Amino acid sequence: MLSGCVHTLIDSTTRRKLEILWLTLTGAFSDNMGVYETKAELINKFLYCFMLILYCKIIIPDHKLFCFLQKNGAYSFKGIPYAAPPVGALRWAPPAPPACSSEVTDAGHFRSMCTQVRPLSSTGRLMGQEDCLFINVWTPTLQPGARLPVVVWIHGGYLHMLSGNEPGYSPTEELAADTGVVYVSFNYRLNAFGFLALEVLREGSPRNTSGNYGFLDQIAALQWVQKNIQAFGGDPEKVTIVGHSTGMNPLKLLEVLSVLNNHFPEKKCMFFLAQWCCCFLIFEDSDYAY
Repeated sequence: MLSGCVHTLIDSTTRRKLEILWLTLTGAFSDNMGVYETKAELINKFLYCFMLILYCKIIIPDHKLFCFLQKNGAYSFKGIPYAAPPVGALRWAPPAPPACSSEVTDAGHFRSMCTQVRPLSSTGRLMGQEDCLFINVWTPTLQPGARLPVVVWIHGGYLHMLSGNEPGYSPTEELAADTGVVYVSFNYRLNAFGFLALEVLREGSPRNTSGNYGFLDQIAALQWVQKNIQAFGGDPEKVTIVGHSTGMNPLKLLEVLSVLNNHFPEKKCMFFLAQWCCCFLIFEDSDYAY
């Protein structure tokens, strides 16, 4: 059992069946709801507790209760917050841990991408939200002792656009089932929200830096993987990080700056692959914004 807040992940299909059972049972009281309201509430609470106890499959720290999706022989968990929303005082600041909560959240669908403009789209309109630091997991098993290899996918997009949610671009349940590998993707702050380097931001920073926020998000996501991936059947000592285009540049910088040595002692078990890379960054010791 992992330390931190206790959170249950529930199969969404099973949850729907229990909801139908709840409607069937409470329907018996509908004619005299004024008399049997207490009984209906009791049944509601009983079924909710039954659902949590019977279908508790994964415990993750620092998150809410999650209902996940089972499809094509694998499981997917989408939209898990790996950091607090980077808004207000956390805008242009290092990522902070997510708030602990006992609420139930459906992890069967992607959450918002980070704020961006798609210049190559037909509309070129603004997309996404600032509250976007979410991570996604696809796994063929929910056995913590499986210790399957893990592939972390970091999306490209010139550090200006795209996300870990792209159709035809992100991992799928089929891929996890066919390969026997746990896959992870995530969002990180982009453009001015992720890499704005200003003297006024540097002056207000405890580390006297600015413009590193998107890279710091990536470090936080990789730390989340090290801390939690075993609960999804993955092995934190067998992590391969795959970057597409500019998704690989930050990893090269992290190695140059020896950041991984500080945050990931098991670096010898982490591998790095790039599909292709075309962006070059110039940075100083205390500031590696582009």
